[in-house]
Amino acid sequence: MFVPPWTPETLGTCAPGRHALATPELFLRTATHADALPLLAAGSDPEAQRGLGWPAHLVVPAWRRRRALRWRMAMRPSSNGAPAIPLPNLFVALDRERPRLAGALGITPVSEGTGRAGGWLAPAYREPGPMAGLIEAWREIAHRHLGLTEVRCSVDPGNEVAIEAVRRVGLTAAETEDITLDDGRTVPLVWHVSRDTSRAQCAAGQGPDWTETSPWAAVAGPSPQGAVEGARS
Repeated sequence: MFVPPWTPETLGTCAPGRHALATPELFLRTATHADALPLLAAGSDPEAQRGLGWPAHLVVPAWRRRRALRWRMAMRPSSNGAPAIPLPNLFVALDRERPRLAGALGITPVSEGTGRAGGWLAPAYREPGPMAGLIEAWREIAHRHLGLTEVRCSVDPGNEVAIEAVRRVGLTAAETEDITLDDGRTVPLVWHVSRDTSRAQCAAGQGPDWTETSPWAAVAGPSPQGAVEGARS
């Protein structure tokens, strides 16, 4: 019988090859290959794709999206019996009140001590509060788990939910850049920066797979360019 909510003790902690972070609303853990379908389904609807712009072969069709987003997600990677093959630097954000996927987060190495964060929210979670929670979570993972001193994310200037979320979190706006998405469209994005010089790392740290490779490549091929999007106004 499923009885929410989970406690930090039952959710697990960081260990070599696996990061874990609990917030009041979300639990983030390192993604595994078993998470790939719901992870892609959460960003495959037309609203999300206006900002993410994936190639057609990565977009999950509507009938399959509905089923995948109803899956009961494993709070611990091995708890559903599936092989827990990790997807380094890629994280699933799970609703702590029910075993459902709330969003996805990836952190791409750029250079020593710096990275670029990106991700999206599932349709039911596209509000400023959950999005601000996801941004706060990636800041915590980037600075306190991976030891990065600077992380950048891009925001669609037409995405009012994302704009409100970064305002709540207090990220610093930097330059605007036109980016060509994988579907061939060019969109304007505003880069935002988070800095922390403490260089702290958790028990998992950066790990042997922390390389200058996009975390999205392992699950989806070409890297989705949209950052804290998932809903474009």
